[in-house]
Amino acid sequence: MKLTGVQRGELVKFFYSTGSNAEAALREYRRVHNIRSGPCSRVAVHKLIKKFEETGCTCDKPRSGRPPTPTEVVSEISRAGTEPPSTSPRVAARRLDLPNSTCDPAEKARRGSLQYLSAQGRGMEGTEVIEVDRSGLVSEDGKNAKTVLCQRCGSKVLCPGMALFAEKELFLPAMMKKRSTPGSLGEGSVSGEQLKDHWLVDDMYAFENVGFTKDVGNVKYLICADCEVGPIGWHCLDDKKSFYVALERVKHE
Repeated sequence: MKLTGVQRGELVKFFYSTGSNAEAALREYRRVHNIRSGPCSRVAVHKLIKKFEETGCTCDKPRSGRPPTPTEVVSEISRAGTEPPSTSPRVAARRLDLPNSTCDPAEKARRGSLQYLSAQGRGMEGTEVIEVDRSGLVSEDGKNAKTVLCQRCGSKVLCPGMALFAEKELFLPAMMKKRSTPGSLGEGSVSGEQLKDHWLVDDMYAFENVGFTKDVGNVKYLICADCEVGPIGWHCLDDKKSFYVALERVKHE
């Protein structure tokens, strides 16, 4: 039987939390769900982990187009492009003896950063910062006291006690389906809100279920992994331990 998105996410989480052991991950999954067998074999778990480590995603939809350029290559090209006399990523790629095609992600990242900053600035102009009534949501130790769920489909995003409350003003584009998320919008078409109240998660494996958009500059937006509505949060690629989930964009039970 084909694994669901939730099952794939849980198996990946259990694999790393049990010391990168496929058999232990399956035992933990069966214990949590009180089943004696399934949901797949050890071989399937290893294939899932291999795909996750290659793509950073647990989805089973094949990626279209050319394989992604490694992040470290994009970063190297971007750095070299700022050093004289190289003033373009294409020139930097040639200087580093890399194919010209590798300059495209770097250039897109540069344009994406400018687009994001522009959209953020537009969102802040004349926009009131939205704050949430958080009574009953934050525990005495500053963590989420309730389960965090997707507003649309009810998919579980975070279990109680897995995130810290944080105040940080962040611009989030308006809620929409994944096919229309910020990475696919043109410059000048982004509308959204300036949000202040967030759940801060320092480990992506603390999430029960979450998805990500394509890179928008050095930012990825968080979306619901099941119904793909978002963005519900914000993650800067420069900080591997900061995932923000906006209280305004989720529900709590």
